[in-house]
Amino acid sequence: LKISGAEMLHTEDDFNGPQQALDQPSWPSADEECLVLFSSGSSGQPKGVRHTWRGLSFRIAEIQRHLRGSTPPKTLCFLPTSFGHGLIANCLAPWLSGSQLALLPDFNPLAAAELAPLIAREGIEFFSSVPAIWRVLQRCPPPPGRTNLRQVHCASAPLDSHTRRFMREWCGEAQTYNVYGLTETASWVAGSAI
Repeated sequence: LKISGAEMLHTEDDFNGPQQALDQPSWPSADEECLVLFSSGSSGQPKGVRHTWRGLSFRIAEIQRHLRGSTPPKTLCFLPTSFGHGLIANCLAPWLSGSQLALLPDFNPLAAAELAPLIAREGIEFFSSVPAIWRVLQRCPPPPGRTNLRQVHCASAPLDSHTRRFMREWCGEAQTYNVYGLTETASWVAGSAI
């Protein structure tokens, strides 16, 4: 199903998430490396951080526990999937819990101008972004108004107080969180409600 350049993906009904994948006999050992994420280089030279199946499975399970509701949320990811926030927190964790996942084919911060109508039209319940997206949204059409949004996160850079207030107002009744993680931890490890 196409939605403004996004595609809705559905998980298989009989897939029980990362632990089932680890239990498959054809899969490598849980302590073998499965993913290399590159840091941004904010504290020096960018570096490749190696993640094991076990570590990645644990991080995904923790994010799923935080996102847990009565049903898996219909999720939107318009962040690049080349870093942990986009790939793990925005895509893998919701998708492996059974969420429908809308992916934009190419990262484009200007797509934020279409975010409110997309959320309203497609019934999106969860998304996460970065402070730069929220600064773009401050120059866009009004927020979506009444929606199905349940939870919204912001991460990957400091969130100033003005942008924090705007995010809270834009999201209406949805729970909003400022979350923190490192490339070394494969995504979010802490956060607070806004």
